[in-house]
Amino acid sequence: MLVSDYPIYPNYTGVSITKNARPVVSKNFVEKPYMPIAYTQEMITFVSQVTLNPYWIAGLVAGEGCFMIGISNSKSVNVGRQVKPNFQIALTRTNQHLLWAIWEYFGKIGSVCSGGLTMARLQIGSITDINNIIIPFLINILFLVIKLLIMRILEKLLVYYVIKNI
Repeated sequence: MLVSDYPIYPNYTGVSITKNARPVVSKNFVEKPYMPIAYTQEMITFVSQVTLNPYWIAGLVAGEGCFMIGISNSKSVNVGRQVKPNFQIALTRTNQHLLWAIWEYFGKIGSVCSGGLTMARLQIGSITDINNIIIPFLINILFLVIKLLIMRILEKLLVYYVIKNI
């Protein structure tokens, strides 16, 4: 069963869940902005029943994700500035279960935090995790999409050539 089978999730066709799983919003959602959200048993149960399509994740990242680099003054670093990379995906609070599923998909790296009163976000701030997991994942998907586009172009050229030479 796809999440799109539920009326409140019409756009999530790349996520499939088992028949009796229901999307869950954590009841203990922190009302203070940017605080971690508890990974409750309800969330664990839902996420265990979810199967994510990597292309859907890549599309979600393209639409709702971003990479940022924060630069701040720091006396603890020789150059006087500290650079902090950050990758995040932000969704509404009612879709936080999808962020937990993505968090699980990537091997439980980063954290799911509140992004204000109505938002939730998956945030990954480790340069190692971004460099070794997130970027290769996106490059791999992008490479496959580009290969598919090239294949389609070649297919159309071949069909055109065959029709023209008949």
